[in-house]
Amino acid sequence: MNLKKTRNQGVFSGWSLTVSISLLAILNVFYILSNFDIGEKETVSMLIRSTAKLSFVLFMLAFVASSLHYYLKNRVTTWLLKNRRYIGVSFAVSHYIHLTMLVLMTVHINFNVFEDRGLFRTAIGATAYAFITLMTLTSFDKTRNLFGAKNWKPIHMFGGYLLWIIFAKSYLLEMTNPLRIFFAITAVIVLLLRVSIVVKKSLKY
Repeated sequence: MNLKKTRNQGVFSGWSLTVSISLLAILNVFYILSNFDIGEKETVSMLIRSTAKLSFVLFMLAFVASSLHYYLKNRVTTWLLKNRRYIGVSFAVSHYIHLTMLVLMTVHINFNVFEDRGLFRTAIGATAYAFITLMTLTSFDKTRNLFGAKNWKPIHMFGGYLLWIIFAKSYLLEMTNPLRIFFAITAVIVLLLRVSIVVKKSLKY
Protein backbone atom coordinates (compact mmCIF):
# COMPACT_ATOMS: atom_id res chain seq x y z
CA MET A 1 0.00 0.00 0.00
CA ASN A 2 1.51 3.32 -1.01
CA LEU A 3 0.88 7.00 -0.43
CA LYS A 4 -1.17 7.49 -3.60
CA LYS A 5 -3.62 4.76 -2.61
CA THR A 6 -4.23 6.19 0.85
CA ARG A 7 -4.16 9.91 0.11
CA ASN A 8 -7.93 10.27 -0.08
CA GLN A 9 -8.87 8.02 2.83
CA GLY A 10 -8.92 10.74 5.50
CA VAL A 11 -7.01 11.24 8.72
CA PHE A 12 -7.78 7.74 9.98
CA SER A 13 -5.93 5.81 7.28
CA GLY A 14 -2.56 5.72 5.58
CA TRP A 15 0.14 8.29 6.10
CA SER A 16 -2.48 10.81 7.23
CA LEU A 17 -3.02 8.55 10.24
CA THR A 18 0.70 8.66 11.00
CA VAL A 19 0.73 12.44 10.77
CA SER A 20 -2.34 12.75 13.01
CA ILE A 21 -0.96 10.46 15.72
CA SER A 22 2.45 12.14 15.57
CA LEU A 23 0.88 15.57 16.00
CA LEU A 24 -1.11 14.35 18.99
CA ALA A 25 2.08 12.96 20.55
CA ILE A 26 3.83 16.30 20.07
CA LEU A 27 0.85 18.26 21.40
CA ASN A 28 0.83 16.05 24.49
CA VAL A 29 4.46 17.00 25.19
CA PHE A 30 3.75 20.70 24.74
CA TYR A 31 0.70 20.45 26.99
CA ILE A 32 2.75 18.98 29.83
CA LEU A 33 5.59 21.45 29.30
CA SER A 34 3.20 24.41 29.35
CA ASN A 35 1.25 23.31 32.42
CA PHE A 36 3.92 21.92 34.73
CA ASP A 37 7.28 23.06 36.06
CA ILE A 38 9.95 21.73 33.75
CA GLY A 39 12.50 21.97 36.55
CA GLU A 40 10.67 19.40 38.67
CA LYS A 41 11.57 15.72 38.48
CA GLU A 42 7.88 14.81 38.61
CA THR A 43 7.33 16.69 35.35
CA VAL A 44 10.18 14.75 33.81
CA SER A 45 8.66 11.49 35.01
CA MET A 46 5.26 12.52 33.64
CA LEU A 47 6.75 13.22 30.21
CA ILE A 48 8.62 9.93 30.16
CA ARG A 49 5.62 7.92 31.34
CA SER A 50 3.15 9.51 28.93
CA THR A 51 5.35 9.00 25.88
CA ALA A 52 6.12 5.42 26.96
CA LYS A 53 2.42 4.61 27.36
CA LEU A 54 1.56 5.94 23.92
CA SER A 55 4.46 3.99 22.42
CA PHE A 56 3.25 0.82 24.15
CA VAL A 57 -0.29 1.16 22.79
CA LEU A 58 0.87 1.89 19.23
CA PHE A 59 3.43 -0.91 19.22
CA MET A 60 1.01 -3.52 20.54
CA LEU A 61 -1.63 -2.51 17.97
CA ALA A 62 0.86 -2.93 15.13
CA PHE A 63 2.32 -6.12 16.61
CA VAL A 64 -1.02 -7.87 17.08
CA ALA A 65 -2.80 -6.63 13.93
CA SER A 66 -2.32 -9.73 11.78
CA SER A 67 -3.08 -12.07 14.69
CA LEU A 68 -6.36 -10.34 15.51
CA HIS A 69 -7.39 -10.40 11.87
CA TYR A 70 -6.53 -14.11 11.66
CA TYR A 71 -8.95 -14.98 14.45
CA LEU A 72 -11.54 -12.24 14.05
CA LYS A 73 -12.21 -10.79 10.61
CA ASN A 74 -14.33 -7.65 10.83
CA ARG A 75 -14.12 -4.00 9.85
CA VAL A 76 -12.00 -3.06 12.85
CA THR A 77 -9.38 -5.79 12.42
CA THR A 78 -9.34 -5.24 8.65
CA TRP A 79 -8.68 -1.52 9.21
CA LEU A 80 -6.02 -2.35 11.77
CA LEU A 81 -4.26 -4.77 9.43
CA LYS A 82 -4.35 -2.34 6.49
CA ASN A 83 -2.93 0.43 8.66
CA ARG A 84 -0.39 -1.65 10.56
CA ARG A 85 2.50 -0.02 8.70
CA TYR A 86 1.30 3.50 9.50
CA ILE A 87 0.63 2.68 13.14
CA GLY A 88 4.11 1.17 13.31
CA VAL A 89 5.69 4.35 11.96
CA SER A 90 3.60 6.35 14.44
CA PHE A 91 5.06 4.17 17.20
CA ALA A 92 8.55 5.00 15.97
CA VAL A 93 7.77 8.73 16.09
CA SER A 94 6.33 8.40 19.58
CA HIS A 95 9.30 6.42 20.85
CA TYR A 96 11.80 8.85 19.36
CA ILE A 97 9.93 11.60 21.20
CA HIS A 98 10.30 9.44 24.30
CA LEU A 99 14.06 9.20 23.73
CA THR A 100 14.29 12.93 23.08
CA MET A 101 12.58 13.61 26.40
CA LEU A 102 15.06 11.34 28.19
CA VAL A 103 18.03 13.09 26.65
CA LEU A 104 16.75 16.66 26.91
CA MET A 105 15.66 16.28 30.49
CA THR A 106 19.04 14.84 31.44
CA VAL A 107 20.76 17.84 29.88
CA HIS A 108 18.25 20.50 30.91
CA ILE A 109 17.83 19.87 34.62
CA ASN A 110 20.79 17.58 35.25
CA PHE A 111 18.43 14.73 36.09
CA ASN A 112 20.25 11.73 34.67
CA VAL A 113 17.50 9.29 33.78
CA PHE A 114 20.12 6.89 32.42
CA GLU A 115 22.22 6.61 35.59
CA ASP A 116 20.44 3.56 37.04
CA ARG A 117 20.25 1.60 33.79
CA GLY A 118 23.77 0.20 33.66
CA LEU A 119 25.77 -0.83 30.61
CA PHE A 120 23.67 -3.89 29.73
CA ARG A 121 20.30 -2.12 29.81
CA THR A 122 21.76 0.83 27.91
CA ALA A 123 23.09 -1.56 25.23
CA ILE A 124 19.68 -3.28 24.95
CA GLY A 125 18.00 0.11 24.64
CA ALA A 126 20.42 1.21 21.93
CA THR A 127 19.84 -2.07 20.06
CA ALA A 128 16.09 -1.56 20.29
CA TYR A 129 16.35 1.92 18.79
CA ALA A 130 18.59 0.57 16.03
CA PHE A 131 15.85 -1.91 15.13
CA ILE A 132 13.17 0.78 15.37
CA THR A 133 15.18 2.81 12.86
CA LEU A 134 15.60 -0.13 10.48
CA MET A 135 11.95 -1.12 10.82
CA THR A 136 10.87 2.44 10.09
CA LEU A 137 13.14 2.73 7.05
CA THR A 138 11.74 -0.50 5.64
CA SER A 139 8.18 0.75 6.13
CA PHE A 140 8.60 2.91 3.04
CA ASP A 141 8.23 1.22 -0.34
CA LYS A 142 11.48 2.47 -1.90
CA THR A 143 13.75 1.59 1.01
CA ARG A 144 11.89 -1.68 1.57
CA ASN A 145 12.62 -2.68 -2.02
CA LEU A 146 16.28 -1.78 -1.54
CA PHE A 147 16.54 -4.10 1.46
CA GLY A 148 14.66 -6.92 -0.24
CA ALA A 149 12.03 -9.17 1.36
CA LYS A 150 14.64 -11.66 2.60
CA ASN A 151 16.25 -8.89 4.63
CA TRP A 152 13.45 -6.67 5.89
CA LYS A 153 11.15 -9.46 7.07
CA PRO A 154 13.67 -10.89 9.59
CA ILE A 155 14.41 -7.34 10.76
CA HIS A 156 10.73 -6.73 11.53
CA MET A 157 10.27 -10.13 13.15
CA PHE A 158 13.32 -10.01 15.41
CA GLY A 159 12.87 -6.31 16.16
CA GLY A 160 9.21 -6.85 17.00
CA TYR A 161 9.89 -9.57 19.52
CA LEU A 162 12.80 -7.63 21.04
CA LEU A 163 10.53 -4.62 21.56
CA TRP A 164 7.82 -6.87 23.00
CA ILE A 165 10.30 -8.23 25.55
CA ILE A 166 11.38 -4.73 26.57
CA PHE A 167 7.81 -3.46 26.97
CA ALA A 168 6.56 -6.63 28.67
CA LYS A 169 9.46 -6.69 31.12
CA SER A 170 8.80 -3.08 32.07
CA TYR A 171 5.15 -3.69 32.96
CA LEU A 172 5.28 -7.29 34.19
CA LEU A 173 7.96 -6.51 36.75
CA GLU A 174 6.25 -3.38 38.05
CA MET A 175 2.49 -3.93 38.23
CA THR A 176 2.04 -1.12 40.73
CA ASN A 177 -1.29 0.30 39.53
CA PRO A 178 -4.34 -0.83 37.52
CA LEU A 179 -3.08 0.65 34.24
CA ARG A 180 0.29 -1.10 34.51
CA ILE A 181 -1.49 -4.36 35.33
CA PHE A 182 -3.73 -3.89 32.28
CA PHE A 183 -0.71 -3.22 30.06
CA ALA A 184 1.06 -6.29 31.45
CA ILE A 185 -1.95 -8.51 30.73
CA THR A 186 -2.28 -6.98 27.27
CA ALA A 187 1.35 -7.76 26.47
CA VAL A 188 0.89 -11.41 27.49
CA ILE A 189 -2.31 -11.78 25.45
CA VAL A 190 -0.64 -10.26 22.39
CA LEU A 191 2.24 -12.73 22.62
CA LEU A 192 -0.11 -15.69 23.11
CA LEU A 193 -2.08 -14.70 20.01
CA ARG A 194 1.06 -14.47 17.88
CA VAL A 195 2.55 -17.71 19.20
CA SER A 196 -0.73 -19.58 18.74
CA ILE A 197 -0.75 -18.73 15.05
CA VAL A 198 2.86 -19.87 14.65
CA VAL A 199 1.95 -23.18 16.32
CA LYS A 200 -1.19 -23.63 14.19
CA LYS A 201 0.72 -22.99 10.96
CA SER A 202 3.51 -25.37 11.97
CA LEU A 203 1.00 -28.14 12.72
CA LYS A 204 -0.38 -27.90 9.18
CA TYR A 205 2.93 -29.08 7.74
